[in-house]
Amino acid sequence: MQKSRKSSEITDVNALGMYDFRMGEIENDPIYPYPTLRIYGHRGYAGYLVHIRFEETVYLACAPSFDYGFIWRMATEEEAARLHVLADEDRAQVYCLEENMSLYRTPLQREARQFFIVAWGLEITVEYDERFEFIVSNWGQPV
Repeated sequence: MQKSRKSSEITDVNALGMYDFRMGEIENDPIYPYPTLRIYGHRGYAGYLVHIRFEETVYLACAPSFDYGFIWRMATEEEAARLHVLADEDRAQVYCLEENMSLYRTPLQREARQFFIVAWGLEITVEYDERFEFIVSNWGQPV
């Protein structure tokens, strides 16, 4: 049986252990001036997926696909200030996906990649079948 749980906290994506993320469709809404961006992730198992909706996406600086080596977080004040100028919208939320350099066995001779999404809201939905209940039992809210 398929179940769902929801959250609106960007850091909750980190707890899901997803390995592969892909940019999905961009939905235009006739009421709101900005589109909604969808990103999908999975862990390599059928029956365990995450759908991330960035509602009213104002600005996007993100790769179309990326792997598990990223930490999902809110942007720092300095990052947000820079992105608000680029997005020309200083009230929207600034979300950051930052490469986790601690996963590499040998130090890389570069800085961590960072992707930014500026949007008015966020909705994370994890869909899973009963065999993955142990992973998400304390995550988000049941739908």
